[in-house]
Amino acid sequence: MILKRLLQNLLSKLDDARGVTLMELILVIAIMTLIFGGVVSLLISLYDSYELTRDSSRNGREATMIINQLSQDIRKSVGDEENKPVRINEETEGILITTQKRADESAQTVEYRNQAGKIVYVTAEGREIELSQSGEIDVVTEDEKRYQLTVTVGNGTGKVHLTTEVARYDWGEFLDAEPETP
Repeated sequence: MILKRLLQNLLSKLDDARGVTLMELILVIAIMTLIFGGVVSLLISLYDSYELTRDSSRNGREATMIINQLSQDIRKSVGDEENKPVRINEETEGILITTQKRADESAQTVEYRNQAGKIVYVTAEGREIELSQSGEIDVVTEDEKRYQLTVTVGNGTGKVHLTTEVARYDWGEFLDAEPETP
């Protein structure tokens, strides 16, 4: 209301022969500066919030994709007493998983690796695929068939941390079992 009155007063004085005083002009400029400063501050805050939401969403999608693929590989892992299906590579500190995608395929070993702050997937052929530019994975073996997976993606305020438990089922163990006699 005050601003409206000042602007009307200012516009009416423009028609007047005396003009606008320096004090009135400074006052209007100061008020407009405060208003524009508030608007700019609000826009900056909205943009920062948008970036945070976008980064969190992207990191969440990456973490979900990684944990789903890792879970699938562990569920399909195969091994025997000599070669555990999921093991740690001492050289790279990566997680080695021996998988068999289909019954008619031979088993292949893949690796999930924390490498220079990135999550890298190494195929059976040795090709490295970067799954996340910033993050880490961790697998804790609870027993030979249950694993706790932790995937952290991102840094700063947009960091996403997912944890799940995966159980693998050894189909060969089921097929090799002796049938029960009644």
